[in-house]
Amino acid sequence: MNNLLQLHPGDQRIFKRNFTVRYSEVNKFGTIKLQSVFDYLQQAAAEHANSLGFGMNSLYDKGIIWVLSKMNIKFFGSFSPEQKITVCTYPSGVERIFFRREFEIFDSSTNEVLVRASSFWLLLDAAKLRPLRRNILDGVQLENPDLPAFVENPQMTDDYELQEILQTKVLFSQMDINQHLNNAQYAAITENALYEKLQKEFSFETISVGFLQAQKYPDEITTSLAVRENGDFKLVGENRALDTACFNACGKIR
Repeated sequence: MNNLLQLHPGDQRIFKRNFTVRYSEVNKFGTIKLQSVFDYLQQAAAEHANSLGFGMNSLYDKGIIWVLSKMNIKFFGSFSPEQKITVCTYPSGVERIFFRREFEIFDSSTNEVLVRASSFWLLLDAAKLRPLRRNILDGVQLENPDLPAFVENPQMTDDYELQEILQTKVLFSQMDINQHLNNAQYAAITENALYEKLQKEFSFETISVGFLQAQKYPDEITTSLAVRENGDFKLVGENRALDTACFNACGKIR
């Protein structure tokens, strides 16, 4: 499978960012932490948006913030400590109020594709937390229909028998500059819940995480989970004190 830079050499619309996988970014089985993948993707997205003039740095003073609504990821290869990787990203279009962005991670030495992902973002009025429309970024190139859109939204069915598996308190160190639980922390909760359920090694084949309501210190998230024998899973995180669902996830593990 050719990576993006091989398929679109010299295309300036594709932003690239190099990383080295750290020992702290893999788990006890040597498998990349899901949280680490989210960290790579959000760092590349933030830097690219800043370079294009519509990142957090330029919008925050205008009372506007970016919020991740959904992340869909498909895994193709494995990661290891000290591995050199390249993250590529670009905006791919606007669907109603959702701003779509694509990602690819590949091994910088072998060019092997490791991850492809699609994300959906909301542009919010920071004070009212209301979505803003495409015209707020008038003149900015956000549509690139000739570049690939990687991972479509999965169908999350209701025929799972969820079991309460984990309770997680939001800690100060887990919050981001928007004063909310950072999106990568929801990935960590998902992975922790799966391990609590399985008590054995696993890795992700696909995962989709939907962010429903921002959580803050000192909220508590109750996670319920079901895993089928074929590796399909569904997870729901709730803030029971507020009687609301705060995030959900589904996918397949191996």
